[in-house]
Amino acid sequence: MLSVSGCQGSRGNVKLSVPENSLQAICEGRDIPWQWDSVSQVFTFTSQKVPTKVLIGSKLVMVGSKRVILSGAVERKASTIIVPPDFIKRVFGKTAEELNVTSLPGPLISGKYREIMIDAGHGGKDPGARGLAGTVEKDIVFDIAQRLKTNLKKMGFNVNMTRESDEFVSLQERTEIATRSKADLFLSIHANAAQSKKTKGLEIYYSRRLEHDPDVAQRKLNEHELFKRLDISGERAVPEGIISDMMYAHKLEESSIFADLVINKTSKNINTVNRGSRTCGFFVVKNTLIPAVLFEVGYITNAAEAKLLKTEEYRQKIADAIADSVREYSHES
Repeated sequence: MLSVSGCQGSRGNVKLSVPENSLQAICEGRDIPWQWDSVSQVFTFTSQKVPTKVLIGSKLVMVGSKRVILSGAVERKASTIIVPPDFIKRVFGKTAEELNVTSLPGPLISGKYREIMIDAGHGGKDPGARGLAGTVEKDIVFDIAQRLKTNLKKMGFNVNMTRESDEFVSLQERTEIATRSKADLFLSIHANAAQSKKTKGLEIYYSRRLEHDPDVAQRKLNEHELFKRLDISGERAVPEGIISDMMYAHKLEESSIFADLVINKTSKNINTVNRGSRTCGFFVVKNTLIPAVLFEVGYITNAAEAKLLKTEEYRQKIADAIADSVREYSHES
């Protein structure tokens, strides 16, 4: 069936009379059920457990948590959805010439995350927390961030940093750097401090729901910067709201699951206390547009933990566990 009213379409016994470069034909050829909501102008389909959302009149496609920007906008012509020439390559992994489109089982996504933004907390005039054994937060987390960068690049990820040296970068700038990049995941690394010197272990944070949070002006600015690049046609207010909702829903879900994986794997790798994952209102976590976590790698106010964090071996173990978490979750179906 072919419908613009949000009804589900499937191959069945009906042959769709639509152009080969239409989104309906691409789904039809792969036996992929689809839905098109004519009110929101969002075309959705799921293959191999990967949900994909296409916004009509926009260059944006959400493949799972990955934000894909096409060369041109997806267009609606009568009741047909026409995609630009690079749609198959960008969404399914290869060009139409390289693949028999009608025989593909589903999206060939090599991983949820391909480009990682690493945010080493503090820096420059902002040292962060000062702990025992001469530990300074900005130095500890920068070293771990550099080791993590090396690991991820060896695994084939593209990696960017919010700071590449002992420099001060504001919280606003950190989210803007992530927005301007093509990053799929934002990883902020920090070290913890507490009044009680007995407190130790790992904690990880991800964004809470922000419906009533007043401190999201930066996220709105970042969204506006992204929307300017999407070349949305027609009345902009409605599609921008749809894009925002799509991206934020993915951000919450992905961040939560990924946070659990990171803290569980790291606590086992360094044999320390797992204090769990929790929601937060930290600026860089809630004002980025992509899945984001803030990882507290230990308490530098705890003598034993501070001593360990001073050693290269311990910092390398932390970086190894985080990198393994990224690789594992990136390639989960």
